[in-house]
Amino acid sequence: MRLQTRWTLFLLPLLVIGCSDDSKQSTTEADTTPDGSSDTSADTGGSGADTAVDSDGSAAACPEREPQEGDAANADCDPLNDGHCAMPWPSNLYLADDTTSATGKRLAFGATTLPKNFQNIHIDPAPYARRDGYSVGTPLLVRFANLDTTGMADERDLTPSLADDAKVLWFKVDQDGSLSRVPYFVELDAQDPDPAKKTLFVRPGVILEEATRYIVAFRNLSDTSGQSIAASAAFAALRDGRTDCDDRVAARAAHFDEAVFGPLEAAGIDRASLTLAWDFNTMSGENMHNDILRMRDEVLAAIDADPSASALTVTQVTEYSEAENPYIAFDMQGTFQIPNYTEEKTFYQGTDGVTGYILRRDASDRVTASGTTEMPVWIRVPRSAVGAPDPAKPNRLVQFGHGLFGAGSEIIGPAIDKVAFDHHLIYFSTSWAGMAEDDYGRANFMVFDLNRFVWLTDRLQQGIVNFLALGRLMKTQAPAFEPFTSRNIIIDNSEMYYSGISQGGILGATYMALSTDVARGHVGVPGQNFTSFLHRSGAFDQFFVALKGALRTPNNVAVALSTVQLLWDSTDSVSHYRHITAEPHPGTPSHSILAGPAKGDYLVSPITMEVVSRSDIGIPIMANYDDERTVSLATEAAYPRTGSGIVLWDFGNAWPALGNRPPEADPVNGDPHGKPRAFDLHNEQMDTFFRTGEIVDLCGGDGCHPN
Repeated sequence: MRLQTRWTLFLLPLLVIGCSDDSKQSTTEADTTPDGSSDTSADTGGSGADTAVDSDGSAAACPEREPQEGDAANADCDPLNDGHCAMPWPSNLYLADDTTSATGKRLAFGATTLPKNFQNIHIDPAPYARRDGYSVGTPLLVRFANLDTTGMADERDLTPSLADDAKVLWFKVDQDGSLSRVPYFVELDAQDPDPAKKTLFVRPGVILEEATRYIVAFRNLSDTSGQSIAASAAFAALRDGRTDCDDRVAARAAHFDEAVFGPLEAAGIDRASLTLAWDFNTMSGENMHNDILRMRDEVLAAIDADPSASALTVTQVTEYSEAENPYIAFDMQGTFQIPNYTEEKTFYQGTDGVTGYILRRDASDRVTASGTTEMPVWIRVPRSAVGAPDPAKPNRLVQFGHGLFGAGSEIIGPAIDKVAFDHHLIYFSTSWAGMAEDDYGRANFMVFDLNRFVWLTDRLQQGIVNFLALGRLMKTQAPAFEPFTSRNIIIDNSEMYYSGISQGGILGATYMALSTDVARGHVGVPGQNFTSFLHRSGAFDQFFVALKGALRTPNNVAVALSTVQLLWDSTDSVSHYRHITAEPHPGTPSHSILAGPAKGDYLVSPITMEVVSRSDIGIPIMANYDDERTVSLATEAAYPRTGSGIVLWDFGNAWPALGNRPPEADPVNGDPHGKPRAFDLHNEQMDTFFRTGEIVDLCGGDGCHPN
């Protein structure tokens, strides 16, 4: 398949990295605290027994502790979970107080907290200092050697996560201080062959709430031989009130007693049973979305104030005879210009410089525009749109979102032709700047050094705004285009729609949450939370080979992905699904979406959409979602439904095996990723939703099984 081939060819040079010599890695790290200051009190080793004081005032010997080296001796690391510097993730250790932020917190990683690559370059904490908490899709990352996960919740059954005797407890701290359980599922990293080193992912079964504190606890754990897993020395000191025995955690004792152990004990959790516990805060919506909302509002206001400044220009019209294309009358290509919020930034690999784009900020850190950027536009016009309009189906505009590292030109092809013709839909598109074809090459350099990842996340914010601007321009200007008026094509712009597939389905949810011109949209084979589905996507197999070569260990990869997700959240739909229907963004209407995942999808796992359905944000799974299994903790909505919903398309593929790996190839049914859009009933359901707002059952009452 084209996408996998592109990744393979492009990333082959990186495979050499994974086999290169480890001698370049430093064996020591700087002794700095998370705020960057020196820390002369850091425990750098020694196994002598100290002395503590018991509650009765008598002296008590502290337990012997192994000599500290590596991460355990690094003051930038969290000592609560032995095994990796940044675990447990996400850690309250790196949430510094900040009265200027919406959450009252700010991320403050140490210079050596985050993973380093094969060149001994750590992920720089500076870009993350803008964040006032962790991702709303973050998994918990911990490591316990040879952990036995028997009986714990998995992706097919989350009910054990809410059991009274669950070994992992995840709580949301409500505004009144009470605790509410959060469903989750666990998985040991299938990318790591060593059971003693596997990261345990505890993935939230719902999208987490913004600007909210969470408490997590692990208790009564055992390994695969049946032996109890002991708490780390640092956590045991906190838990047992003996922080005099471990100066690495003494300053955290008051917080843990008040904010972690106290609430857990009030909820009936035996403190002595805890193997590990901590708390963390999620980011605020203001922190994630202020930049993109400001850009959107400024660009749309500029278009409204002076339409000619951003006028669409048609540069080419290509007509087809009926013999050449029975469905499409002609295509148009053109350009449009909007304010440019990015500037070039060059990173160097030795003496070779590679240039990407980051958001331009003024002295007060406010995103600001300078000049304009020109973007291409493609328009596809069906034969059914020419001539007198059909009063039952007036000609309407549909903005199309293309696939991964593709281009808006993907509408020029057979995938669009029949649906456009059958339903009198005029498709138009541009490219997702940041994750478009001409951004593809920069992925190589991001894999080498993830400090360049800001190229993608910053430019993608401009890309989303470009899409929003094109929607406004088409809605207001297209009806008067000469190629339309000269051919007696009448466009009804009272409504406009969105349809995207794959990446266009993922980012389409973001577009829908932000659009002020489109009320209803279709997101095909969608997902959310890139760090959740990347491991499950066959499109990224070679990417992970290269990433593991650059970062050395699967543990580093797990932490690195959760780190860059903090930047990705501004455009990742995980942070926007809440704002589509239930909690619209400021100055934005409520929207409805029809989501159409495919069972067994090789590229985008449907389980991330099941997370959406459990999140109580008005986007449920529809009745007869699947006849093989029930989506645990989710309620199915009945047809017909006015509003948002998720319809699963089943082409005969089985559910993949459990775990964070791509599905095995299905030699009989193949990859269903591209199949729904080619199915007439799928497109009729989509068009009915567009025009009426209703999700109707066209599949016969027992789920959608086109085969």
